[in-house]
Amino acid sequence: MFLVSPGVRGLILPNQGVTTNGQGARAPAPIVMIIFDQLPLSSLMDSSGNIDAARFPAFAELASRATWYRNATSVAENSAWAIPTILTGTYPNAERRIANWRGYPDNLFALLESSYRLIVQETGDGALSS
Repeated sequence: MFLVSPGVRGLILPNQGVTTNGQGARAPAPIVMIIFDQLPLSSLMDSSGNIDAARFPAFAELASRATWYRNATSVAENSAWAIPTILTGTYPNAERRIANWRGYPDNLFALLESSYRLIVQETGDGALSS
């Protein structure tokens, strides 16, 4: 019963109701998106506003090989609102109680699913995994 309840069904059957308006990536290239939830970025930075390579060499290496948005922020402070906002580019909606495919069908994953093999993992509470 748990798996077929409306709130959970959208998590295990993600492709129902997903619309991408026929858009997709033309020439797939590897994409890795990492969201460090509730990590105070200023604690990683030196006085110049760069990652402190002496204290955090792994983060500095990641930043040197990636597109890093040091001033990025979300419009919400709660993860349940912030992550869907990042993935959809829309403001949080109080009527959507669970962040799943059904509540947010137009998202980054839906846009890329026809062109990319998605490996998605949420390590905090296990709410999102594939």
